[in-house]
Amino acid sequence: MVTPDVLSEAHGDPAVPPVLDPDRRAREELMRAVRFHAARVASRWQGALDDQNPEEVHGLRGALRRLKAALSMIGEDAFDPGLRALDQWARELSPLTGTLRDLDVALASLGGIAPDATSLAHARGLFLAARGRARDAMLSHLRRADVVATLRAAMSAQPELDAPRGPMRRVAGS
Repeated sequence: MVTPDVLSEAHGDPAVPPVLDPDRRAREELMRAVRFHAARVASRWQGALDDQNPEEVHGLRGALRRLKAALSMIGEDAFDPGLRALDQWARELSPLTGTLRDLDVALASLGGIAPDATSLAHARGLFLAARGRARDAMLSHLRRADVVATLRAAMSAQPELDAPRGPMRRVAGS
């Protein structure tokens, strides 16, 4: 399977979240936050795919949680199709990264337990098998073309993501 080139323009973790500008409209500010956290997700994407460092999955998990929080501030009633898609795949991917992270932590903790070698090997084998299944589930989402396209759109200032909808139209127009 070919690994998608997820946003070659996303290098490293964005350093600081955007500073809110009181002169901007509320929706614009919330969209800036969404784009910032989408960029953080993108910055952890390749590391999670590479599976060289479990902290990359941890970083991806945290970035997804913050992205979901930023989306929740906008409110589902104000979602256009692009935001709805972004919210949907973030909700699908988040528990998958959580499962993988929990298994990584459990595997790391096995080094600190002192059971006999046979039971330790058996427990490690069970955890590794469960981790493989969790990783496969997460990768199936990370590699989906619609997920990659949605993340790209969220990081940009594309009109379909920025257009005010529903109740937020009043806020965005103020």
